[in-house]
Amino acid sequence: MRDNNSSPCCGAAARRRTVLKALGLTGACAATLAGCGPADGGFSDEVAAGKDGGVPLAEIAENSARVVAFGKERVVVVRGSGDEVHGLSAYCTHQGCVVAASGDNLTCPCHHSTFETATGKATGGPAKAPLPPVKLSVSNGVVQLA
Repeated sequence: MRDNNSSPCCGAAARRRTVLKALGLTGACAATLAGCGPADGGFSDEVAAGKDGGVPLAEIAENSARVVAFGKERVVVVRGSGDEVHGLSAYCTHQGCVVAASGDNLTCPCHHSTFETATGKATGGPAKAPLPPVKLSVSNGVVQLA
């Protein structure tokens, strides 16, 4: 009768194989998870504020919304008619991903929470809290943080 510790399938070699297999599985999982989420990072229709710290009102169509990068802060600029604008935080209240504007809704590309463009109210998905308001001003046709 053989002792299990002397068997060629057991002992140090088997433990090494087990560890190497586990490491390979971990690497494969990490590579797979790295591919989750939007390919463009959720910023496909984002516009950046200029050197003056603002974005021309003409960059945002009337009765629409657009994510604007004011430096490192992202804000959904919601434009009504004329110079009428208001801002909402562009960070989903679920886990902080940047939302995307789509018609009457804002959608989180990470976990598909949805928000009303007009109010920021959470309307679906895992997010329960509304998007907080952000104060904006319009001066000489340029939208800026207030």
